[in-house]
Amino acid sequence: MSEKSLENPAFSLDDFKKAAQSSSLSVMRKALDSFMNLDGENQARAAIALLASDNKDLRESVLDVCSESVVSSEDWKKVLLETVDDESTVKNASLCQSLLVIFQRCSELPKTIDAFLRICLKHTDADVRYQAYCLAELQEDESEEYLEMVREFLNSSDEDMRIVSVQALERLKPEWGLEALVKAAEKASWLEKFHILLARIHLCSAEERATVAKELSNYLNDDRFSFAAIQTLGEYGTPEEIPALLEYARSFLSEPTTRTAAAWAAAKLGSDEGLKLLKKFVSSRHGNPNYAQELLEKIEQTSG
Repeated sequence: MSEKSLENPAFSLDDFKKAAQSSSLSVMRKALDSFMNLDGENQARAAIALLASDNKDLRESVLDVCSESVVSSEDWKKVLLETVDDESTVKNASLCQSLLVIFQRCSELPKTIDAFLRICLKHTDADVRYQAYCLAELQEDESEEYLEMVREFLNSSDEDMRIVSVQALERLKPEWGLEALVKAAEKASWLEKFHILLARIHLCSAEERATVAKELSNYLNDDRFSFAAIQTLGEYGTPEEIPALLEYARSFLSEPTTRTAAAWAAAKLGSDEGLKLLKKFVSSRHGNPNYAQELLEKIEQTSG
């Protein structure tokens, strides 16, 4: 395709490339509007031009259009694969980062992007490495080479990279994983420690789960983590967590869906009061009725 042959006469491919490097908001807005009016291969080529921009707002506006249904089309795949095969692509961190985000949204990925992914995992730009790591996890990489990267990234100076490593260890379950998580917890922050606890409770022995569950219950009063903590305690907790779960389920300050989950978790661990609350939430605005009904049916199926 010629540099000037995009079907939209208002903007050529050269114009999109110039707009990506422009500091003028009006020029970028005009390019973005023209990009929105394209489709198929033309839109994909315009996107690649704009995603090479250093302007984060412009890139994010383009990425907002790049839904799974859009980027999974054959026209987009063709352009994306041409782009990753171009050796110059890896020199542009903004473009690499954006491509990795797009690949995370694709329904299927060809093996031909593996070389690009490996390069990005070792890229000098931290954001590129992080997005590459997220993509590798979505791909559920199980290779020995990847596992060694996980071990290395677990000691990264970047907390986000360490958290993805923790999640990777939970999935891969290497022999050394549990010991590494325990060691990592010694210097972990509140957020990172939460993810470590979630991974540990999946990897540790049944005898150790009670200790981990008790630590996890400390996160019930933090709205950022309460729902995930409650779900995990319902599956792996002990009756010792029931009082804390009931307190959460009874509180009017708790979010209705999370309050419903707390009642379910308490009931699943053997609490009659938790079961009563869950039944109450089926028809109460203080809970999430549809979710409560779903959870109640699960409990009834298990007990039946």
